Amino acid sequence: MEEANKLIGAGKKHLVMGNAVEAASVLQEACGMLAKTFGDTADECGEAFFWCGRALLDLARMENTVLGDALEGVPEEETEDGVKNKDSNVESAEHVDEKTRDELRAKVYDAMSEKINEEKQKDGKKAEDEDGEKTEEEGEEADDDNDDNAEEAKGDGDEAKGSGDEDDEEVGNLQLAWEMLEVAKVIYKRKDTKEGQLLAAQAHLKLGEVSSESGNYSQALEDLQECLRLQQKHLDPDSRLLAETHYQLGLTHTLHCQYGLAIQQLQNAAAVITSRLDNLQKMLQRAGASAEVEEQRKEMEELGELLPELKEKVEDAQEALKAALAQPPSEELVSGGEGWGSWGRGAGVGSWGRGRGGVLRGRGAGWRS
Repeated sequence: MEEANKLIGAGKKHLVMGNAVEAASVLQEACGMLAKTFGDTADECGEAFFWCGRALLDLARMENTVLGDALEGVPEEETEDGVKNKDSNVESAEHVDEKTRDELRAKVYDAMSEKINEEKQKDGKKAEDEDGEKTEEEGEEADDDNDDNAEEAKGDGDEAKGSGDEDDEEVGNLQLAWEMLEVAKVIYKRKDTKEGQLLAAQAHLKLGEVSSESGNYSQALEDLQECLRLQQKHLDPDSRLLAETHYQLGLTHTLHCQYGLAIQQLQNAAAVITSRLDNLQKMLQRAGASAEVEEQRKEMEELGELLPELKEKVEDAQEALKAALAQPPSEELVSGGEGWGSWGRGAGVGSWGRGRGGVLRGRGAGWRS
């Protein structure tokens, strides 16, 4: 248990530092260790499974970003006259053949694998005979790998096996993230304590982000609504965690082309932040000089920066709604589909982009209750 806790702590640290690859690696090790000792759905596994799911979600996003950047580098197509089409780069990326996509994806995994190996080599360096020992160890590892994987090397030409490996990579991290977070949610929800229910809410939040990342917006909204329900039951009305959930709901509604609902949720997020600012101001007026006062001032500065940017997002959604209403509804929309106007399908367009955190992420202490 102590060793597993050390791995969980290391995984959290890697996540804070933005190293999703190493975080996922150590957290998966912790999950395996705890599951073997206590069982997959034991209370002791909740924290490890939750953080492992978060790491795998970050890793999946990183892979998608790298793969997207690689696809942007696909050569532009030429017209019959030999002139490059200015808009063809996007079109080419969308119509890259499967073989090219597989090659690009392989490069992504190779690059991440090299990064892990480099970091492990740095951590394992010794002061004496550093270069010599490193070379010998790499040689021994290479020989062992060659022996252990001889049968796999012989089967590289087997198309059925290759397709199976590719399918594993295709679903890989997002699917595994969902499974980890689902187990964590089950573990937390059976606890009747406030802490357990709030942890379950965070699991629902991350499950919503996983579904949104994969384009399953209906499922994402279901999990986010459950997260909001639990938080509203146990948190103060001015909690920043509530603001985050409202924001995620607003973003997901936008990606689902439900602009009216998106505007409502984004305005709710702004209202929570405004309420928090008002309460902080009152606390500052009553308090004297202390470390707590400085922390409150810092939080007010963070919120002061978030609020106008969040209001700008509301305006963006309002403009999108106007643009959508100005166009005749398509058959898909009438039948309940997603497509409408320039927002279309998928992860969204324009200032929303694919970033799931958006303007309310990555600032100082981030969200907190």
